[in-house]
Amino acid sequence: YPCTVKMTGSGGWLEYIAVRNAYDFLRVTGKNIVLKTIWAAATNQCFYIGGGAENITIQNLFSSYGAWGEETYKGSADYPTIPGWENYKSDLSKFMRDNAIGYLFGECKNIRWFSSFAFMSNEGIVFADEGNGIQDSVFYRVGMDSLQANSWRIEKANNIDVVAYSPCGAQVRLKAPDNFSGRVTFY
Repeated sequence: YPCTVKMTGSGGWLEYIAVRNAYDFLRVTGKNIVLKTIWAAATNQCFYIGGGAENITIQNLFSSYGAWGEETYKGSADYPTIPGWENYKSDLSKFMRDNAIGYLFGECKNIRWFSSFAFMSNEGIVFADEGNGIQDSVFYRVGMDSLQANSWRIEKANNIDVVAYSPCGAQVRLKAPDNFSGRVTFY
């Protein structure tokens, strides 16, 4: 399936949206891109940043099935109530917990993450073995809750600083290969 939004080239900006019913929501392979205040529910990959992406700013992103109709927005013009939401809410949350990845980072560098969250996914953040992997990046205020498998799966990464990680009740699971040789530091 194609992704819902694809950002290539240089100088993109995406903000203030909520997305429902995506398989792969956002694919970023460009440079100098800002992603801000996005709430998305995707059943496979919510946010992918890779393919040589550089200088990406991430602020207030939420990977969560809640974009489908949480009580917070019930009845508002922007987030109308979904008929029958209560009848399939548990099926959707189970599917996402069994299958979805909140954030997948491939080959990219200079990622600046500020206060973003993964909720009800199979895995929260994956640093994939793609090209040179993710490099020279800072993750500040990372929140995760109710993940099925891993909070972090680190296959390939170097010079990564994670500051103020908050598992918010999620069981912290970090998975990395035995031969991992990069640097990922949690403060």
